[in-house]
Amino acid sequence: MSLFDIITYLGNFILIFNVIIYFKSFTNLGKAFKIFLFYMFFLLVIESISYYYFQRKLNNIFISHYYIGVQFIMLNFFFFFLSKSELIRNSIKVLFPLVFFTILCQYIFYVSDMDKFNVFGIVLTQLVVIFYCILFFFRSLNLTLEIGNNIIFGLLIYMLGSTIFFSSGNFLSKNMPSLHKALWIGNSALYLIFQILISIEWWKNFSQKKMK
Repeated sequence: MSLFDIITYLGNFILIFNVIIYFKSFTNLGKAFKIFLFYMFFLLVIESISYYYFQRKLNNIFISHYYIGVQFIMLNFFFFFLSKSELIRNSIKVLFPLVFFTILCQYIFYVSDMDKFNVFGIVLTQLVVIFYCILFFFRSLNLTLEIGNNIIFGLLIYMLGSTIFFSSGNFLSKNMPSLHKALWIGNSALYLIFQILISIEWWKNFSQKKMK
């Protein structure tokens, strides 16, 4: 088993664990975290379907196109309900329909091959999420008291790594395959860290110990 496989399996195992523990605390979750729970469940479904196709040596890249759209929608709603900042909410009101319409037009008029990654769509939607993360942190100087900090920080570093990976993936895979492989492993490691931080968020704010 390769290092990539170990990191991937660990990340997916913790994802399953996170879905279970957040579902356990469902009644204590606010609207934003309920949306985030559905987002994690969506990730679990996507990972399961991708693994099924991979095991049968079938092309599973087409799944990424559904992943792009649903992830973008759910994270926009997550940030909208999580933050009380008018700056963030107004940014979402502008960027969400604009970017969603742009990606939709791209699929309608330009994208014809569903068996290739939509690099433009992935990078654009993730850059918007990164922007939300930055706004979330810089809207307040006292970050230690903010609920959701661990998730937002994990989301930020994962999206940054994923954006770098996909934006340079085509070039590196052809010209620098060893670096491309290293970035792929690094992206999986950031996903693992993201899942760990989600667990920490639950322990700090939603565990039975904290609710008593």
